[in-house]
Amino acid sequence: MYYTHINSATFCSKSIQTAISKGKNGRLIFFIFVETLLGSLLRLIVRIISAIIYFSASVTGHHSVLAYVTIYNVSYMVPSFIPATLIIMAMFSTFKRLLVTN
Repeated sequence: MYYTHINSATFCSKSIQTAISKGKNGRLIFFIFVETLLGSLLRLIVRIISAIIYFSASVTGHHSVLAYVTIYNVSYMVPSFIPATLIIMAMFSTFKRLLVTN
């Protein structure tokens, strides 16, 4: 479920490891927040594009596929972003030793 969040953390992995090794918790939290937000946004964009492609063939009338798909996906993606961020922050703060490479 949170595969995209964990996978997107590789963009700033060096900064995250530096923040962990220097003990800068504020920077660590900031980088985790940014990377989780980036992963969530990428996941949202891909889901919106795939839903538009899938549902546009079957829509008739004056219904806006983009509006419907965006509202639907945002309605559950934003609430899933919050616990994902908190869980990843808890994991990073608990297991700092395991995440730093020498």
